[in-house]
Amino acid sequence: MKAVEYDYPDVGCYIDESAGSADDCNRRTIEFAQGYGFKPGRGVWQMGSEGLRWVGDKAVEFLNELEDRSFMAWCFEDNSLFLMADVDGARELSEQQGCGLSGGGWE
Repeated sequence: MKAVEYDYPDVGCYIDESAGSADDCNRRTIEFAQGYGFKPGRGVWQMGSEGLRWVGDKAVEFLNELEDRSFMAWCFEDNSLFLMADVDGARELSEQQGCGLSGGGWE
């Protein structure tokens, strides 16, 4: 599988296994991350649930390392993979740039 260039994906749900299993979500997350160059190691598809969960977490860490927008983060929620806005990261970035983020929006 040839890795594709990481192209700053949009916020949203990328893998919806909310009606499925955590194992299916982890498998699909690993495959998704492989598209960006993640190398899960040999034998990953024969691992049990605990091994898949560990490699799935490593895949999310890998995606977060690629994501250089400090206000974005990949995460699991309800057996699904999301790219979400990280409010704390956005607040820190705005403070570094001399503006503020309040509850009502930008100051």
